[in-house]
Amino acid sequence: MKLYDVRVNEKYNAKQKRNMRSIIKDLSKTAWFVDYDGTLCPHQEVWEERVYDSQEIFAAVKNLQKKVQGFFWNTGRRPESLASVNEDFKKFPGFFIQGTVFWNSEEQKDHLLGIPFPQHLSESLQNQMEFESQYRLEIKPTGARVASVRKTQRKNIKKFADSLQLDLSGGWEWRVGDRGAELLHKDYSKGSALHYAYEKKMIAEDAVPVAIGDDYFDRAAMEYALQRGGYAILIGEGCGWITEVPHKSSQVVFFREPKDFLQFIKEL
Repeated sequence: MKLYDVRVNEKYNAKQKRNMRSIIKDLSKTAWFVDYDGTLCPHQEVWEERVYDSQEIFAAVKNLQKKVQGFFWNTGRRPESLASVNEDFKKFPGFFIQGTVFWNSEEQKDHLLGIPFPQHLSESLQNQMEFESQYRLEIKPTGARVASVRKTQRKNIKKFADSLQLDLSGGWEWRVGDRGAELLHKDYSKGSALHYAYEKKMIAEDAVPVAIGDDYFDRAAMEYALQRGGYAILIGEGCGWITEVPHKSSQVVFFREPKDFLQFIKEL
């Protein structure tokens, strides 16, 4: 799928504007589920290469939060990780982490949605990757992530993940994206976050979901939003799979880079 630069393609720019107007028209009725890395700023591995002002990001998102019915982070990062970028991020009401944990900032505690990551998988990964130099490992409460220290192809990431000798019985599976692979339980995803928010009445039943992300790990959230008549906002060129997801053209908006999406929400 080709992504057109809205700054140079007038025909596509007009279509983008129509899609954006659809979202803006119902802004007060929408619930936003927002990824962070790659969506509002470059991924951590390229953060040093491009200057993004975390305070500018926080101010824009905080302003958006006031105008919508619901706002949630839907990321792979925990709140303390985002707070290390900017302490103000702790002020947001809730974080969904990998669709398996909901951090309630008012209660200052986790609500486990998924299944705790088995100790035997954690130990096996750590033992096998102790001297690994090409990939780094991150163990999370409900899963694990391996990411290449250098840019590589998705097929190479898959090959590395498959090479790890792990007992994946009990429903655990690798999900491979363009920058890494995550080991998660098959019944939980970022789409689980949206389902949980509606099921627990954290937002109104008729709230229109808007899922925002930049890669394969955001697919489940976007599928849920589109099925519910909401919107998917895609950042960058890592979302070609959107053509496989049933939707109306008016439900999808593309931005080439995080800075373009940031400018969009600043102007809402």
